[in-house]
Amino acid sequence: MLRQDRGCGKSASSECRPEQHTVGPQLKRGVSPTETERKQLTKSYDSILDALEHLPCEEDGSKSVALCCISTGLFAFPADEAAEIAVSTVTSWLQKHPSTTINDVIFNTFIKSDTEIYSKLLGPTPTNPLPLAKTLPQSTLSLARDWLASADAVLVTAGAGLSAAEGLDYHSRDLFKKNFPGCLKLGLTSLYSVFGFNDWPSEEHRWGYFFTHLNMVANWSNTPTYQALIPWLRNFGQDAFVRTSNADGLFLANGWPKGQLSTPQGSYGYLQCLNNCRIDAVVPSAPLAADAMPHIDKATQKLLDSSKIPLCRFCGSKMSICVRAGSWFNQAPFQEGEAQWKAWKSRVLREKKNVVILELGVGMNTPGVLRWPNEDLVMRSGGRVKLICLGMGPEAMVPWEQEDEGLSTCIQGDIGRAIPLLLE
Repeated sequence: MLRQDRGCGKSASSECRPEQHTVGPQLKRGVSPTETERKQLTKSYDSILDALEHLPCEEDGSKSVALCCISTGLFAFPADEAAEIAVSTVTSWLQKHPSTTINDVIFNTFIKSDTEIYSKLLGPTPTNPLPLAKTLPQSTLSLARDWLASADAVLVTAGAGLSAAEGLDYHSRDLFKKNFPGCLKLGLTSLYSVFGFNDWPSEEHRWGYFFTHLNMVANWSNTPTYQALIPWLRNFGQDAFVRTSNADGLFLANGWPKGQLSTPQGSYGYLQCLNNCRIDAVVPSAPLAADAMPHIDKATQKLLDSSKIPLCRFCGSKMSICVRAGSWFNQAPFQEGEAQWKAWKSRVLREKKNVVILELGVGMNTPGVLRWPNEDLVMRSGGRVKLICLGMGPEAMVPWEQEDEGLSTCIQGDIGRAIPLLLE
């Protein structure tokens, strides 16, 4: 494990490209950064560029770096200030190093609002960027169809992009404004912005939000992609499996069997003790949410009856949705799914089945959960496992060497439009 101080950077090797690791400042949401924290973020960008300068160039003499939005998101550094620091620091560094070997610096954004901030800071681009695919490349689509048609077994791995394709978009400001208008005054703007948020005025506000969220997801009926995918998957019988980082339960809600499902990041189906006092300190969430909903103010999303606030039946402490959001996460309810996943994987590999991984909307927020294990499985399978990556933008990228070897392919396109074409 790499350990480093805030603002410092270190280089690390990977299967594809060198990686630069840095530790930026972490703020409390809604709090303005101090001068020290601004300097730490500045140092983070400087340290990355300094380290990159000492790395060798590519064979063609090029050298580039993709910078993520350091310290934003879960780490709560205000996005507009962070972007200003990023752009000004990189610009200043390049001016101080006129003979640098770095050709390209890319600011990698993950949500629309960040893209808008960087676009304003950087000004208009000199050339029109390539549009995201609205239609699907026929050669890639045909190749993926052929792989699926000859597959003995199929593993579906699904990330947030699949739910977003059904309208359950955790970055959507419109979705949040429609369903959680009372939470806007807290500085919250999207479902994603609630991750790591701890400044609830009261437990009644916190549980008013959580129960409203659970109720919204439980009643999410617009799922045509799941309804197309799951009947097709059933044709593979026990040789199909689903592994998803989504906690929304939409696979189960659309009829996929629990015995062929792994949800390593948790599930909205459970609440857990925040002290994680014992492994059985979990309860089903649905009955509690149904009981609380009549007592939630629709305008403010505040729970009006404090007796509906869940407390641990063993130690009396606060509870939360059982998802991997901190060190308190209780993995016990999901160990059976993990065991089923490992057993399925071992069996299909032992039986030398031709496996196709259908990766849907898996981004880079938690690549160690789905993306990297998928790529590793392809690499170590001796050609018996192939990967089809489907999504928009960075979600639909596969390792170049695996693509060159005919082991992986990507389809840039809307998942909801692509699945019916892929499975026909």
